[in-house]
Amino acid sequence: MLEPEEIVLKERLDECTRILAEELARASTSYAHYVAGGNMGIPKVVFLQQQVFQLQREIKMYKMSLSENQLKTARVLTTPEQIRFFMGQTEPY
Repeated sequence: MLEPEEIVLKERLDECTRILAEELARASTSYAHYVAGGNMGIPKVVFLQQQVFQLQREIKMYKMSLSENQLKTARVLTTPEQIRFFMGQTEPY
């Protein structure tokens, strides 16, 4: 899931997926090997609506009574609640 600075049109989704797959392969020879061998597929790019990460931080601050410097941005979705929240905030292509 990516939160772009600007809205990405649906027509560019395939291009973005291709670029991400190329960059991952360039960054990790293991990744490139698994994809080339058919053991791993290419990533699926899902764009979030803008400001979703900020919204998630504000909700957490409110629910948990935390200050902003006590929170970290979610990088791996580990709970059903996180998955449901972020999947509900994707661009409606």
